[in-house]
Amino acid sequence: MVVIGFAVYDIYKRRVPDKALAFFLPITIIAPMLTMNTDVGSALAVSLFKLYLKAARGAGTGFVITLISSLLSKNGEGMGGGDIKLTTVLGLVYGPKGITRILLIASLTAFLAGLRLINKKRNDILLLPFVPFIAVGCMLNTIFDCALNKY
Repeated sequence: MVVIGFAVYDIYKRRVPDKALAFFLPITIIAPMLTMNTDVGSALAVSLFKLYLKAARGAGTGFVITLISSLLSKNGEGMGGGDIKLTTVLGLVYGPKGITRILLIASLTAFLAGLRLINKKRNDILLLPFVPFIAVGCMLNTIFDCALNKY
């Protein structure tokens, strides 16, 4: 739900607010503990370590993928710094597989929207805010996870 707020803000302001990300970060740090499944025989410390290692890998994955995308774009017209920070924070929640799936869905939906919006009469560059597509990716990823895990 929080990602939808970021998406709406990105549509109107074309940026991701750092203060909102700073507020969202503590929630994402707690998130791995909420998914913890401790069996009677497993140690709590080992379970927490594994969950936070997965969260750190997810944050790194989100950061690296979007940073490379930003660096490959011409004249700063591609991925912005707010997108990089947001996907890094979301990677804490979704882990490496989840954030990769989210970015794949976001990229595909942004590509399809771009194809739909291209005006062939002008050679203007089409600039789309990316966070709404990240929000779509988060929603579809969550639905996918719920369907697989049968919550």
